[in-house]
Amino acid sequence: MPQTVTPVDPGLPTVRAVPVPPDLLRPMTDSVAELDRQVAVTITLGAAALAGLSPGQLRAAVAPLRRMLPDVVGRESGATDPTDHVPFALVLDVDPNDAVPAMWRGSRPGVSVISRTEAAAYQGVEGLEVPDGPAYLLVDIDTGSEFRGVRPEDALVTVRGRGRTPLTMAEGIALATVRPDMLRPNRCFSLMGSRDGSQRVPAIWISERRAKLGWCWDRNPHTWLGAASAAARVAAGPADAAGPADAAAPVQ
Repeated sequence: MPQTVTPVDPGLPTVRAVPVPPDLLRPMTDSVAELDRQVAVTITLGAAALAGLSPGQLRAAVAPLRRMLPDVVGRESGATDPTDHVPFALVLDVDPNDAVPAMWRGSRPGVSVISRTEAAAYQGVEGLEVPDGPAYLLVDIDTGSEFRGVRPEDALVTVRGRGRTPLTMAEGIALATVRPDMLRPNRCFSLMGSRDGSQRVPAIWISERRAKLGWCWDRNPHTWLGAASAAARVAAGPADAAGPADAAAPVQ
């Protein structure tokens, strides 16, 4: 049965945005340059405006995070497959369905088949805490291709047993926005950090040549769907007083 695409306001900044130049989507090896690139992507694709942030306000919010980067990127990767590893991704506080158009794939914006009522019901799993504030970094990301063919409920046990945290729906959208190259055919990912009390697990995959936010059953394995996780969430402390060690403590 065809799934209904959740409509979005055509006036949203994420809808009015145009695809970014290919050079802007190319990850940078230098961590500061890479964070600046991700900031530019979120501005260009309207995610910053969706969060109520002007370009200047976003850069100011991210400034403390730039100073934390040496500690953030200095940690050893927790990804089983090196090609699944992303050092960090910038996450903004935005509505998931309004943010999905920013998940550009080629010339096509992303879509969602999770209704607004359903999306509002998704909360972080027990023990998972998202930092307050307009922006934070998701650190040492693993898109989890090793979990293809594994039930999400089993993958979650393994991820947490490794001291890692599952990605939320908002974090998956942010990752697919700033690193669209990590959403690959037959190597897409579920987002086990967001649940609504049912057996549904949000996921992002490729459908009709575009990124799609949807869901799968937590007891159904999929050969093309892994399970994304991260080592930590990093946010600036009050008045930028918290050091990287305090801010980067892993959250399960």
